[in-house]
Amino acid sequence: MCGHKSDAKKNPERKVYKAFNELGWEHVKIILIEEHFLENRDQQLREESRVIQMHIHDEKCLNSIRPWVSQEEERVRHKKYYEENK
Repeated sequence: MCGHKSDAKKNPERKVYKAFNELGWEHVKIILIEEHFLENRDQQLREESRVIQMHIHDEKCLNSIRPWVSQEEERVRHKKYYEENK
């Protein structure tokens, strides 16, 4: 929660932080909705990204920023950009 409060000060325009600021931080809770036993941080971020993508079109979804992009996705994006901009 401390990380979110800190990020909210840096990025108050983000939809999620606007909502939290309007609601009042004393009413904001982090609730475990699924439990996963993952081996590392990359797997955790990949799973968070998957859940966000599942709910991205729901108007109640406040967290719309992908937390993780794989190195392979990054390579593909750079290769595509290079090919389009030779």
